[in-house]
Amino acid sequence: MRIQKSYNYDSFYYFKRQMVFILLGLVCMVILPKLNYTGFWHFTTVGYLVGIGLILWVFAKGEEINGAKRGFS
Repeated sequence: MRIQKSYNYDSFYYFKRQMVFILLGLVCMVILPKLNYTGFWHFTTVGYLVGIGLILWVFAKGEEINGAKRGFS
């Protein structure tokens, strides 16, 4: 007895996914300008140090693939 697999392919999968991201972007466009972002400058030093740490981590532990060094492969 042969079991036939039934695959339900959604031809609108990528369309639906794109619509979710468009709606998320529109919500962010409405909400983010209303925020008081002047208090975020306290986090600039932390962000700068995290960025430098990640760059150093790639140099130390990164894997080289096709001539490019990658931290996440």
